Amino acid sequence: MRGTGVWWVLGVAVLVMLGVSLHALQRARPYRDRKLLGPLATRFSEQLGFSPGPVGTTVYQTSQGLSWAWDWATRGLRRFRPLESVATVRFLGGGEVAIEKEKIVRFRRPLPTDPGVAIPPTLVEEHLRHKLSPVIPEFLAFSLRRLASRVEAGVTWHRAYLVLRGEPLPEGWQEELEVEVAGSTVVALTRRLLPDPDPLGVVVGRVAELQKARWLAFFAAALAVLGLLVAAFEAYWFRLRLPWFSALLLAAVCWGLGKSTGHSSPVTVFWAVAVLFSAVVLHSFAPPATGGQKAFAPVGLVLGFCSLLWPQMVRGAGGWMPSTGVVLNEPWPLVVAEAGFRALGEEPLLRGGIPWLLRPFLGPWAAYLLAATVGSLLHPLPAVPLPAGILGELLAQGVLGWLAWQYGWGWAVASRWVWELLRLGYFAPQFPWGETWQLLFLWVVGSLLWPGKKR
Repeated sequence: MRGTGVWWVLGVAVLVMLGVSLHALQRARPYRDRKLLGPLATRFSEQLGFSPGPVGTTVYQTSQGLSWAWDWATRGLRRFRPLESVATVRFLGGGEVAIEKEKIVRFRRPLPTDPGVAIPPTLVEEHLRHKLSPVIPEFLAFSLRRLASRVEAGVTWHRAYLVLRGEPLPEGWQEELEVEVAGSTVVALTRRLLPDPDPLGVVVGRVAELQKARWLAFFAAALAVLGLLVAAFEAYWFRLRLPWFSALLLAAVCWGLGKSTGHSSPVTVFWAVAVLFSAVVLHSFAPPATGGQKAFAPVGLVLGFCSLLWPQMVRGAGGWMPSTGVVLNEPWPLVVAEAGFRALGEEPLLRGGIPWLLRPFLGPWAAYLLAATVGSLLHPLPAVPLPAGILGELLAQGVLGWLAWQYGWGWAVASRWVWELLRLGYFAPQFPWGETWQLLFLWVVGSLLWPGKKR
């Protein structure tokens, strides 16, 4: 009893530390509250001379490669923060404003009936300085590179291209500002970040190398699916009772999740087939594990927390990983569906089918480790050195392998879903990450404290 009390104290201490750490991550989460975007976009639009209608829709866009290249170029420089998703606020009746962090990056408005007096080309730069300085405080640092003018339907149009180099940008980076003026009215504005070729080349090269490794993982997974297919047909030949209905139901759910999240048809079909034959074989030949009813929620929560801290650990060791993971700009139900697709599509094969095939030849430890290696190559992030991006995923999937060995692959599916929900949701602008981790945390604490019914 005394030893049990010590374990309870340690468990509570770990949970408290985990809660405090997750709260700190929530405060560091970069995305702006969606309720504040509308008023900010309206203020920017009014400062540019256009009073918009009510806020209509808000959509998000992310350039993943550009964000990772920026992260590589600004590593070790505390004055730079990671790039955020661009939120585009569209107004009812026309017009839109795109915002990144605190700055405006795009503005469009309908052409007014009276665009105002035409501005001579020699006065365009001074006119833009007067119009844009309130919304772009660093406008004086831009230099005019090119100006194109034309007359159309009696209205004089100017399109100005301005460039910003040096501070406050990293070395080698530029920012281009394109402004369109009709008469004296600013009707369009676009800011583009032009990366230095060196950091962009590092990121592109790492991603290309990881894509080749990903195809190798798919090849290994395909061989495993083929082995499960042979085992299922053999069982059918010997007239064994196979759970076709439940397996088809799981495969259909996996296919539906994949299609709803925009995955290609070959990828969706592949994982649906993998779920189908994994479920058939495992329900028929692998004895189900018992226990662990409370294991998957704490494990998934801890894995999600560790995966969010892994880039900082790599940087602390002298390497580099992007501080931003894969960003999902879709509404939050699709983030939940993507987490479910990864969990339901991959775990039956990685934590069930592959170990079942290899365990008689390699033993359980080697079988689960090899499956974790295949899984770690499916969703890697670019890193310097390259193995650093794979090692964190390998360790986490090794924990899922242990969980499947102890309690069954079904608990690995549930843990993977909790893990992916935290990891993907943290970088998704429209996902209520703070509320989600708090509910999961309370669920974990309640499930551990509630003794349940004794049998």
